Amino acid sequence: MRTQKMIIIITFMISVLFSGVSHAGKYKEIVSKRTIYSKTFYAGNGKYKTIISLRPLHFKTREGYFKEIDLSSKSDTSLSLLNFIGIYKKYINSNYIGINIGGHFVGNVSINDTTEHRYRSAQYWDVQGIFDNAIIDSAKLKIYIDYHGSESMEIDLTNLYHNYPDNLDSIYNDCGTGTIFKTITLPLQSNNYENTFPGNSAFCENLKNSLNKDWFGIGFYSSSEAQTGINAQLSTFDGYLEVYYYNPSVPFEIIVNNDFGGGIYNVIFLGDTVQHTIPDTLYFFHGEHAGLMALNQQYGNYFRVFKQWIKPGNEPDPNNPIYITATNNANYLWRTRKQFEINLNNEYLNGGSGGTILLNDTSRNVPYTKYILEDDSVKLEAPSQPITVNDKTIWYNFQEWNDGISQNPRLFFPLDHVSLTAIYKGHLVSSTQEALNFNNQ
Repeated sequence: MRTQKMIIIITFMISVLFSGVSHAGKYKEIVSKRTIYSKTFYAGNGKYKTIISLRPLHFKTREGYFKEIDLSSKSDTSLSLLNFIGIYKKYINSNYIGINIGGHFVGNVSINDTTEHRYRSAQYWDVQGIFDNAIIDSAKLKIYIDYHGSESMEIDLTNLYHNYPDNLDSIYNDCGTGTIFKTITLPLQSNNYENTFPGNSAFCENLKNSLNKDWFGIGFYSSSEAQTGINAQLSTFDGYLEVYYYNPSVPFEIIVNNDFGGGIYNVIFLGDTVQHTIPDTLYFFHGEHAGLMALNQQYGNYFRVFKQWIKPGNEPDPNNPIYITATNNANYLWRTRKQFEINLNNEYLNGGSGGTILLNDTSRNVPYTKYILEDDSVKLEAPSQPITVNDKTIWYNFQEWNDGISQNPRLFFPLDHVSLTAIYKGHLVSSTQEALNFNNQ
């Protein structure tokens, strides 16, 4: 068994590049970020999206502007694959037999007792349209493969760290020595390889490290063993690279408000706590952390007590403070509960007042002021009680509350500040001269 080395040539068709890829119809293109091979869009919430092709998407005018290439009157084969290099090497004596730069390519490998021909290829993505200090959120790579061989073959995909090279030894060697980020086995089911790499993956880390070099390289080579005399063909490859990222030089906008649209709150940042007014707009760069602390306070006619934060996605959070990490433009709202003042008293038919009232089964001398939060309730009971009139003790019994409710005891849910009075009538006591003529005492 010998190691079979094989080149993979990737041709990126314009029609394939934009198949299933969101572009100007959904996102706004940033025309100033165009390159020959890429388009960049603002995807909203501080995120950017760059789609990169191996075929030219734009041409540069005499004035130095990039204009879209009009394919309506041209076939896509008229545009060269300028940033793809394939090398066909006779491995026995290290001679380069064939070099393919651009265009379609079909590779044949013959292995016998005297010769061994190996293919490797380097694919270069133009990343000049991405900010050099971009924070990569994810990258999607999709490759369409047309493979014809007598048996399956493993292909290693490697990261290349140098800029766009012009040295064949450098290309050939780096394809085989770069860090392997994926191994695929040909033939693939449906002949498609597709993968989305998260921002913390080795693929995205190496992509980020290449941004200051303007080109990101991917090497392809075969690591599978093959029998003597095997023949295989790798024909046209299509696909695209789609990168989502943030520009750390542009801060995110964090809007903070509450349900009464005013007052103050605290922002905790870099160890300091600073008071801010509501409504408020904060600016944080990607990945920065901060704390938001709601404050209980008097505002208008009410004392406001913190209830919960409403985070992006309408997610409630009862914690206070909350700690956030800036990854998008976002809105934070804190809800409060009004504190109501309940003034309690008794009233007697002879014009007197005072006595007691039961508040949550606890006796309180009136007048008495109770503070209760919005949505809370309190149990009130007006007990019978003795009152001295003309040196005689008369028992007074509850008649009704001043809001017309006769239930006693009652569960009271305040909706605002209120004065609530229990009205009493004494036994054999009336406010009219004729009352004793009737049996209503």
